[in-house]
Amino acid sequence: MNTTPYNPVISARNLDMRFGSKLVHEALDFDILRGEVLDIVGGSGKSTLLREMAMLQQPTAGSIHLFGQETTGLSEQQRLPLRRHLGVLFQDGALFGGQTILENIAIPLKEHTRLPPALINEIAMIKLQLAQLSPADGLLYPNQLSGGMRKRAALARAIALDPQLLFLDEPTSGLDPLSAGALDELVLRLKATLGPTIVIVTHDMESLWYVADRVMLLGEGRILATGSMQELAESVDPLVRGFFRGGHRHSAHWETQQ
Repeated sequence: MNTTPYNPVISARNLDMRFGSKLVHEALDFDILRGEVLDIVGGSGKSTLLREMAMLQQPTAGSIHLFGQETTGLSEQQRLPLRRHLGVLFQDGALFGGQTILENIAIPLKEHTRLPPALINEIAMIKLQLAQLSPADGLLYPNQLSGGMRKRAALARAIALDPQLLFLDEPTSGLDPLSAGALDELVLRLKATLGPTIVIVTHDMESLWYVADRVMLLGEGRILATGSMQELAESVDPLVRGFFRGGHRHSAHWETQQ
Protein backbone atom coordinates (compact mmCIF):
# COMPACT_ATOMS: atom_id res chain seq x y z
CA MET A 1 0.00 0.00 0.00
CA ASN A 2 1.31 3.46 -0.94
CA THR A 3 1.27 5.70 2.14
CA THR A 4 3.07 8.66 0.51
CA PRO A 5 0.97 11.80 1.16
CA TYR A 6 -0.49 13.45 -1.93
CA ASN A 7 0.68 17.03 -1.55
CA PRO A 8 0.60 18.99 -4.81
CA VAL A 9 2.57 22.22 -5.07
CA ILE A 10 -0.13 23.69 -7.32
CA SER A 11 -3.78 22.71 -7.25
CA ALA A 12 -6.34 24.34 -9.56
CA ARG A 13 -10.08 23.74 -9.45
CA ASN A 14 -12.85 25.00 -11.75
CA LEU A 15 -10.45 27.58 -13.19
CA ASP A 16 -11.97 29.98 -15.72
CA MET A 17 -10.41 32.82 -17.66
CA ARG A 18 -12.24 35.17 -20.00
CA PHE A 19 -11.30 38.46 -21.59
CA GLY A 20 -14.68 40.06 -22.16
CA SER A 21 -16.64 37.63 -24.31
CA LYS A 22 -13.52 35.66 -25.30
CA LEU A 23 -13.09 32.35 -23.51
CA VAL A 24 -9.47 31.42 -22.78
CA HIS A 25 -10.18 28.34 -20.67
CA GLU A 26 -13.01 26.98 -18.60
CA ALA A 27 -13.39 24.64 -15.61
CA LEU A 28 -9.76 23.49 -15.53
CA ASP A 29 -8.88 20.98 -12.79
CA PHE A 30 -5.27 19.89 -12.33
CA ASP A 31 -2.49 19.30 -9.82
CA ILE A 32 1.26 19.79 -10.21
CA LEU A 33 3.39 17.61 -7.96
CA ARG A 34 6.46 18.53 -5.99
CA GLY A 35 9.71 18.11 -7.90
CA GLU A 36 8.23 17.35 -11.31
CA VAL A 37 8.69 19.14 -14.63
CA LEU A 38 5.28 19.82 -16.19
CA ASP A 39 5.18 21.21 -19.72
CA ILE A 40 2.06 22.98 -20.97
CA VAL A 41 1.43 22.83 -24.71
CA GLY A 42 -1.39 23.30 -27.19
CA GLY A 43 -3.43 26.22 -28.42
CA SER A 44 -3.72 29.76 -27.17
CA GLY A 45 -3.90 30.57 -23.47
CA LYS A 46 -0.80 28.72 -22.25
CA SER A 47 1.04 31.83 -21.08
CA THR A 48 -2.16 33.21 -19.54
CA LEU A 49 -2.50 30.06 -17.46
CA LEU A 50 1.12 30.34 -16.36
CA ARG A 51 0.55 33.95 -15.26
CA GLU A 52 -2.50 32.87 -13.26
CA MET A 53 -0.47 30.23 -11.43
CA ALA A 54 2.37 32.69 -10.81
CA MET A 55 -0.08 35.22 -9.29
CA LEU A 56 0.56 37.70 -12.11
CA GLN A 57 -3.01 37.56 -13.39
CA GLN A 58 -6.28 36.99 -11.59
CA PRO A 59 -8.53 34.24 -13.03
CA THR A 60 -12.14 35.08 -13.80
CA ALA A 61 -13.34 32.29 -11.52
CA GLY A 62 -12.08 29.24 -9.70
CA SER A 63 -9.36 28.40 -7.22
CA ILE A 64 -5.57 28.10 -7.30
CA HIS A 65 -3.64 26.81 -4.29
CA LEU A 66 0.14 27.26 -4.06
CA PHE A 67 1.85 25.20 -1.37
CA GLY A 68 -1.61 24.55 0.08
CA GLN A 69 -2.62 28.22 0.30
CA GLU A 70 -5.44 29.76 -1.71
CA THR A 71 -4.07 32.58 -3.87
CA THR A 72 -7.10 33.94 -5.70
CA GLY A 73 -8.40 37.03 -3.99
CA LEU A 74 -5.21 37.74 -2.04
CA SER A 75 -3.94 41.30 -1.87
CA GLU A 76 -0.49 42.13 -3.22
CA GLN A 77 0.82 42.35 0.33
CA GLN A 78 -0.61 38.92 1.16
CA ARG A 79 1.00 37.44 -1.95
CA LEU A 80 4.48 38.70 -1.09
CA PRO A 81 5.51 35.78 1.18
CA LEU A 82 4.48 33.32 -1.55
CA ARG A 83 6.31 35.28 -4.26
CA ARG A 84 9.59 34.69 -2.42
CA HIS A 85 9.24 31.00 -3.29
CA LEU A 86 8.60 31.60 -7.01
CA GLY A 87 10.90 32.28 -9.94
CA VAL A 88 9.66 33.36 -13.36
CA LEU A 89 11.42 33.44 -16.72
CA PHE A 90 9.35 35.55 -19.11
CA GLN A 91 9.18 34.77 -22.81
CA ASP A 92 11.29 37.77 -23.83
CA GLY A 93 13.56 37.55 -20.77
CA ALA A 94 12.32 40.94 -19.47
CA LEU A 95 15.81 41.98 -18.42
CA PHE A 96 16.35 45.65 -17.56
CA GLY A 97 18.40 47.13 -20.38
CA GLY A 98 19.98 49.86 -18.28
CA GLN A 99 21.46 47.42 -15.77
CA THR A 100 24.24 44.87 -16.13
CA ILE A 101 23.45 41.17 -16.07
CA LEU A 102 24.78 40.88 -12.53
CA GLU A 103 22.62 43.82 -11.43
CA ASN A 104 19.58 42.18 -13.05
CA ILE A 105 20.21 38.93 -11.17
CA ALA A 106 20.54 40.85 -7.90
CA ILE A 107 17.11 42.52 -8.19
CA PRO A 108 15.06 39.77 -6.45
CA LEU A 109 17.65 39.58 -3.67
CA LYS A 110 17.39 43.33 -3.08
CA GLU A 111 13.59 43.26 -3.16
CA HIS A 112 13.00 40.25 -0.93
CA THR A 113 15.95 40.10 1.48
CA ARG A 114 17.91 42.38 3.79
CA LEU A 115 21.26 40.89 2.92
CA PRO A 116 24.29 43.20 2.75
CA PRO A 117 25.32 44.35 -0.74
CA ALA A 118 28.53 42.30 -0.74
CA LEU A 119 26.61 39.07 -0.02
CA ILE A 120 23.95 39.92 -2.62
CA ASN A 121 26.69 40.37 -5.19
CA GLU A 122 28.27 37.05 -4.19
CA ILE A 123 24.97 35.17 -4.49
CA ALA A 124 24.25 36.84 -7.84
CA MET A 125 27.65 35.68 -9.07
CA ILE A 126 26.90 32.10 -8.00
CA LYS A 127 23.58 32.17 -9.90
CA LEU A 128 25.35 33.62 -12.92
CA GLN A 129 27.75 30.69 -12.95
CA LEU A 130 24.95 28.17 -12.33
CA ALA A 131 23.42 29.51 -15.55
CA GLN A 132 26.77 28.81 -17.24
CA LEU A 133 27.68 32.46 -17.76
CA SER A 134 31.09 33.85 -16.87
CA PRO A 135 31.93 36.70 -14.44
CA ALA A 136 32.83 38.78 -17.50
CA ASP A 137 29.33 38.15 -18.90
CA GLY A 138 27.88 39.54 -15.69
CA LEU A 139 29.41 42.94 -16.41
CA LEU A 140 27.71 43.21 -19.80
CA TYR A 141 24.32 44.70 -20.60
CA PRO A 142 21.46 42.65 -22.09
CA ASN A 143 21.88 44.12 -25.59
CA GLN A 144 25.49 42.92 -25.59
CA LEU A 145 24.48 39.26 -25.25
CA SER A 146 23.25 36.73 -27.77
CA GLY A 147 19.68 35.46 -27.53
CA GLY A 148 20.75 32.26 -25.82
CA MET A 149 22.88 34.13 -23.28
CA ARG A 150 20.01 36.51 -22.48
CA LYS A 151 17.79 33.50 -21.76
CA ARG A 152 20.47 32.14 -19.43
CA ALA A 153 20.76 35.50 -17.70
CA ALA A 154 16.98 35.66 -17.24
CA LEU A 155 17.04 32.13 -15.85
CA ALA A 156 19.82 33.11 -13.43
CA ARG A 157 17.61 35.94 -12.16
CA ALA A 158 14.64 33.56 -11.86
CA ILE A 159 16.63 31.26 -9.53
CA ALA A 160 18.18 34.08 -7.48
CA LEU A 161 16.11 33.20 -4.40
CA ASP A 162 16.39 29.40 -4.80
CA PRO A 163 12.67 29.14 -5.62
CA GLN A 164 10.66 26.05 -4.81
CA LEU A 165 8.55 26.70 -7.91
CA LEU A 166 9.99 27.84 -11.23
CA PHE A 167 7.86 29.10 -14.16
CA LEU A 168 9.44 29.21 -17.62
CA ASP A 169 7.49 30.85 -20.45
CA GLU A 170 8.75 29.63 -23.86
CA PRO A 171 12.39 29.32 -22.69
CA THR A 172 13.68 28.03 -26.06
CA SER A 173 11.66 30.30 -28.37
CA GLY A 174 13.78 32.21 -30.86
CA LEU A 175 16.85 30.06 -30.26
CA ASP A 176 18.73 27.99 -32.80
CA PRO A 177 18.61 24.19 -32.23
CA LEU A 178 22.04 24.09 -30.58
CA SER A 179 21.23 26.89 -28.12
CA ALA A 180 17.78 25.41 -27.43
CA GLY A 181 19.30 22.00 -26.68
CA ALA A 182 21.87 23.60 -24.36
CA LEU A 183 19.08 25.39 -22.49
CA ASP A 184 17.23 22.10 -22.07
CA GLU A 185 20.39 20.66 -20.52
CA LEU A 186 20.65 23.65 -18.19
CA VAL A 187 17.05 23.27 -17.01
CA LEU A 188 17.67 19.62 -16.11
CA ARG A 189 20.92 20.54 -14.36
CA LEU A 190 19.15 23.20 -12.28
CA LYS A 191 16.43 20.71 -11.39
CA ALA A 192 19.08 18.27 -10.13
CA THR A 193 20.99 21.00 -8.28
CA LEU A 194 18.19 23.07 -6.73
CA GLY A 195 15.26 20.62 -6.82
CA PRO A 196 12.43 22.99 -7.78
CA THR A 197 9.09 22.10 -9.27
CA ILE A 198 9.22 23.44 -12.82
CA VAL A 199 6.29 24.52 -15.00
CA ILE A 200 7.16 25.23 -18.63
CA VAL A 201 5.04 26.73 -21.38
CA THR A 202 6.46 25.67 -24.72
CA HIS A 203 5.79 24.87 -28.36
CA ASP A 204 9.16 23.09 -28.70
CA MET A 205 8.28 19.47 -29.39
CA GLU A 206 11.86 18.29 -29.10
CA SER A 207 12.24 19.87 -25.67
CA LEU A 208 9.14 18.02 -24.46
CA TRP A 209 10.73 14.63 -25.04
CA TYR A 210 13.87 15.59 -23.20
CA VAL A 211 12.76 17.73 -20.26
CA ALA A 212 9.16 16.96 -19.30
CA ASP A 213 8.06 14.46 -16.68
CA ARG A 214 4.45 15.18 -17.64
CA VAL A 215 2.78 17.16 -20.39
CA MET A 216 -0.56 18.96 -20.28
CA LEU A 217 -2.22 19.54 -23.65
CA LEU A 218 -4.64 22.47 -23.84
CA GLY A 219 -7.21 22.97 -26.57
CA GLU A 220 -10.73 24.28 -27.04
CA GLY A 221 -10.50 26.01 -23.67
CA ARG A 222 -9.95 22.77 -21.75
CA ILE A 223 -7.36 20.14 -20.91
CA LEU A 224 -7.37 17.60 -23.74
CA ALA A 225 -4.83 15.21 -22.19
CA THR A 226 -2.20 14.87 -19.48
CA GLY A 227 0.56 12.28 -19.26
CA SER A 228 4.13 11.44 -20.12
CA MET A 229 5.30 12.11 -23.66
CA GLN A 230 5.35 8.38 -24.29
CA GLU A 231 1.74 8.04 -23.14
CA LEU A 232 0.57 10.98 -25.22
CA ALA A 233 2.50 9.84 -28.29
CA GLU A 234 0.67 6.48 -28.06
CA SER A 235 -2.77 8.05 -27.52
CA VAL A 236 -5.58 6.95 -29.83
CA ASP A 237 -7.36 10.30 -29.47
CA PRO A 238 -7.09 11.97 -32.91
CA LEU A 239 -6.57 15.45 -31.41
CA VAL A 240 -3.74 14.19 -29.23
CA ARG A 241 -2.16 12.07 -31.96
CA GLY A 242 -2.25 14.98 -34.37
CA PHE A 243 -0.46 17.27 -31.96
CA PHE A 244 2.25 14.90 -30.77
CA ARG A 245 3.45 13.73 -34.14
CA GLY A 246 7.09 14.27 -35.10
CA GLY A 247 10.67 13.69 -34.04
CA HIS A 248 12.78 15.19 -31.31
CA ARG A 249 16.17 16.72 -30.88
CA HIS A 250 17.39 14.47 -28.07
CA SER A 251 16.48 11.07 -29.50
CA ALA A 252 19.66 9.37 -28.23
CA HIS A 253 18.92 10.45 -24.66
CA TRP A 254 15.25 9.47 -24.95
CA GLU A 255 16.13 5.97 -26.13
CA THR A 256 18.38 5.44 -23.10
CA GLN A 257 15.45 6.31 -20.81
CA GLN A 258 13.20 3.53 -22.11
